[in-house]
Amino acid sequence: MKLFLVRHGETPWNKDNLIMGRSNPSLSTLGQVQAEALGRVLGQLDGVEAIYSSPLARAMETAKAISLPLGFPVNIHDGLAELDIGPLEGMTSEERLVRYPEFSAQWTHDPTTAVLSGVEPLSHLQERAWDAIQIPLSTTDDSAIIVSHFFPILLLLCKFLDIPITKYRGLRVDLASISTIHIQDGRTRLLMLNDRCHLYNREGKTYYL
Repeated sequence: MKLFLVRHGETPWNKDNLIMGRSNPSLSTLGQVQAEALGRVLGQLDGVEAIYSSPLARAMETAKAISLPLGFPVNIHDGLAELDIGPLEGMTSEERLVRYPEFSAQWTHDPTTAVLSGVEPLSHLQERAWDAIQIPLSTTDDSAIIVSHFFPILLLLCKFLDIPITKYRGLRVDLASISTIHIQDGRTRLLMLNDRCHLYNREGKTYYL
């Protein structure tokens, strides 16, 4: 089977470079266009049996744009929500460095050992996201689409590829990107990482970025 791991489209918070976890902004105008572009490419796929989404608005709006051409509803799973970042919500990276210098330094060195009250451990996020995708893994014969966020997708990829969480920065999942995992006979292959071809026109010029 194949799993298409899709990151949501742009929100105003992304545009303003604000740290965002459980805050719930909707897609920006550009984000809506990106979601429609995702719908056009993923809506043409044969064999997609289900769509699962984080409950946060930016993911749900993206998932709904994908589900329209496919003609079936979106399944919501709380385990696909973004990392709970507690007091860091809405800050810029510069503000985080000033207000929480020790945490920021440790996060840069080893994010798995960085501790701040209210911030969810990355290991916990990976566990709940992995639990969430067991539903499509156990009930889907062909393909399923997972619409989620930066950290859940990165840590799922780490789990699939047996990469330590500390090495997640070696992977990249931009807004409105598609990463594809193929699973067969207990073996996992990464078919695509951070694919954004759907955000380019035929002349190769960006128009949804």
